[in-house]
Amino acid sequence: MKKLSKSFVGPLFFFLILLSTQSIYANKYSDTLTVKEVIASTFRHHPLIIVQLKEFEQAAEYARQTRGAFDLNLKSEAQGYTDGYYDGKAFNVFLEKPLYYMNSKAYAGYRNSDGEFPIYSEELVTLDQGEAFAGAMVSLLRNRSIDEKRFKNILANQDLIQSELSLKQQFIELQTLAAEAYYKWLSHLERVRVYKELLSLAEDRIKNFNVRIKKGDLAKIYGLENEQYILKRKISLNKENIKLYQATLYLSLFYRDQQGTPIILRSDNATRITELGSDKIKNESDLLNIVNDQDLMIKSVLSQIEQTEANRKMGVNDLLPKLDLKYEVSQDQGDGDVVRLDPLEQRAYISVEIPIERRLGTGQVRAAKAKKAALVEKIKFRKEKNRIEVLDLLNSLKLLNKNFDLTKKEIELADKLRDSEQIKFNKGASDFILVNLREENLAQSKIRNIRAYLDFNNNFVNLQRMAVDFMVPMNYKRD
Repeated sequence: MKKLSKSFVGPLFFFLILLSTQSIYANKYSDTLTVKEVIASTFRHHPLIIVQLKEFEQAAEYARQTRGAFDLNLKSEAQGYTDGYYDGKAFNVFLEKPLYYMNSKAYAGYRNSDGEFPIYSEELVTLDQGEAFAGAMVSLLRNRSIDEKRFKNILANQDLIQSELSLKQQFIELQTLAAEAYYKWLSHLERVRVYKELLSLAEDRIKNFNVRIKKGDLAKIYGLENEQYILKRKISLNKENIKLYQATLYLSLFYRDQQGTPIILRSDNATRITELGSDKIKNESDLLNIVNDQDLMIKSVLSQIEQTEANRKMGVNDLLPKLDLKYEVSQDQGDGDVVRLDPLEQRAYISVEIPIERRLGTGQVRAAKAKKAALVEKIKFRKEKNRIEVLDLLNSLKLLNKNFDLTKKEIELADKLRDSEQIKFNKGASDFILVNLREENLAQSKIRNIRAYLDFNNNFVNLQRMAVDFMVPMNYKRD
């Protein structure tokens, strides 16, 4: 999300945003929000998920379309002489079923004829009750292992696999963005609380300082100085409120209501940061195996290799001679010229075609081999890259975990120092500048702790992205 221009910061900016957005405030929702709730909402209603689901549906239907090449068909043919010596008429009707193996097909039907036919068309002649027939055809060399129909079906199935991987990729990428948006929003929410607390400390002193100044127990300059601190802290709070609102707007792209409308959360939402989930981190070797096994890009390349292998097989297929065998059996029924027509007939046909020039198949085979080699190298580099990223993330998480614990201890010490300094000031043994410094140091310690929490979770979310680890089921049902 692009940063909002500073020139738009101010009441007019917020007023225009509230007027133009179709979002609603989540008053009717829980005062606390978890990262899983945001992701579940994203999976249900985000437009990019819906788009990807439709694209996956398209790929599934195209795969269905290629399987249609093996559908059962009802066919019929008819012919007749319209002029000349012969007056023969013939027709047939039959069912034909292409089969997946050996480019085979089976058929069965009925034919009938009437009238006179020339001797070269005697295969059309039947007895008066017609002829039942059945047959089958297979490819013995070319098209035996693969043919155009199966080739298209293989490509379509692999396209479907890749579309499913793209769908998963969209899920995992949106999960990452949604989680990062959530943690960014939560960190700004906590920072606003810190700045509010810092401001309230200065505002709570006003009454006490006024009483002490009237009694002459405290110099007037301390009152003026406290007013300066109030103004300074209000400015800091206003800046942080702007960042919180920006983060809230960005989060609304992922957190939506039941109608899919983005939800703008209230600035006084009660959600708080929790402890880090460091116990979920696996060791390096186990994690690297998971990452490589689940890597969607590697799976996509493996699918492309399958498509390339299909291309290679088609090239090899084109280099083979064509040798098709067809067998048919038929039986005439009724009366007629029984001298020439045997009631039961069996026929075998052989079709041969030999390629003389072989450039088509040779070029396809060599191109497929080169592409496969390139794809294998791509997988090799991806695994090397995964190893580097896993090592980097594990090291960062380890250090950020320590940093989170250290900043918690820093907060405890800063809090004690602030309290001690306030007691000393009340007794006249300290300067007000030191009191303010202790308060701001405590606030900065809390800010650093929030930052450590944000950095750790962002890194952990990226680790989940690499491992394709879904926080909620990917097939989360939409309403």
